[in-house]
Amino acid sequence: TAFPSLIFGTEPPRQGAAGRDPISFANTVSWNTETTRISPEINPRVAFDRMFRNQSGAEAKRKASQRKSVVDLVLDDAKRLQRKASHLDQQKIGEYLDSVRSVEVRIDNTLNPPERSWTPLTQPELIRPQPGIPQDRSAHLRMMMDLMVLSFWTDTTRVATLMTAHGFSRQNFSFLDGVTSDHHGMSHHKFQEQAVDEYTRVSRWYIEQLAYMLEKMSSIHEGNGSLLDNSTILYGSSMKDGNGHKKENLPIILAGHGGGKLTPKGHVVCDKSTPLANLHLTLLQQFGVEADHFNNASTGTIAQLV
Repeated sequence: TAFPSLIFGTEPPRQGAAGRDPISFANTVSWNTETTRISPEINPRVAFDRMFRNQSGAEAKRKASQRKSVVDLVLDDAKRLQRKASHLDQQKIGEYLDSVRSVEVRIDNTLNPPERSWTPLTQPELIRPQPGIPQDRSAHLRMMMDLMVLSFWTDTTRVATLMTAHGFSRQNFSFLDGVTSDHHGMSHHKFQEQAVDEYTRVSRWYIEQLAYMLEKMSSIHEGNGSLLDNSTILYGSSMKDGNGHKKENLPIILAGHGGGKLTPKGHVVCDKSTPLANLHLTLLQQFGVEADHFNNASTGTIAQLV
């Protein structure tokens, strides 16, 4: 497996604050440590090149070494500045350091590329995407989904995340029939009929994209089933209702059999007090990670899934 994980997205990072909360916390769902965020890759060609083009040659390593020396200098300067800064500036510098460390991790993967340990039974056709980011939102998201599926199919990685939108996304969905505004705005619909209808149309569009990816994975046959059979796809959100900022009773979709480690049982209803962390802990344990808690928020596991 070439990469321990791959982080995909569709929107660039944002700065600023929503009340007292930094918007930067909504830039990613992936973290390298408790304090280090990993920025998603949103450019299809850049993601493809990182996955499949030769990054281990002498020239690539020479350039990576040069970049690493620059990163080391930047990190040292920023850390010295952070110690002298105000609390607010320390937070901004911390966000900056997260971005720099993300670059550092990529450089380390170039200098010390891990070797693949498995070869897929069938070899997919590797078609390099065109430069730039597609303006068509559906095309862009599906292209990132294709790359994520490809990364599993070729055993480039066995862990990946894909943010279908920024946590405070202002993406306009007027390309959908009957929709005239942006997703975040319409989520605060105040139960107005038109806004609720638009919100529903956008939610349906997202599920259609998920169905596209799952169908693609289901069509890829492996020795003991499909790629989907041998994977687990977790789809959901950290908020049930944007209108009231409700975070309880989250609708979560879990697809795939996890190579036989999970048994789909239809609609699973958990106790109202069950934290989402219990689902994460359940998945960790089923896939061999020795953990007895997740983020100090879990209270146990979900027995209905195993």
